[in-house]
Amino acid sequence: MAPRKLISLPVWVVIRNIPPQLYSYEGLSIIAYAIDEPLYTDKPIMESDLRYAAKVKISVALDRKQPSIVCVKASLGIRISLRADYPRLPPHSDLCKEFGHLSVMQII
Repeated sequence: MAPRKLISLPVWVVIRNIPPQLYSYEGLSIIAYAIDEPLYTDKPIMESDLRYAAKVKISVALDRKQPSIVCVKASLGIRISLRADYPRLPPHSDLCKEFGHLSVMQII
């Protein structure tokens, strides 16, 4: 039996530079949905320069590139760009373009 192809995976995403008006469960949900389906939120993070960050577990589709910048529309129609980091994505083969393993060329 052939192994099943990974199509989505829950991963932690660190979202940075969150403005105070979006730093709530509702605000984080709006931001997370701009990436994909949110699952959980970790404890809030206050970065040393007093900007807000949050760690959100999101079920991401692996057939598309994950955005490093997330744009959301805040009150009064203002667009806000936030940075998204993915500290632990699974291995990805450059050869077959699938997740879960590396190609031999990437290992050498």
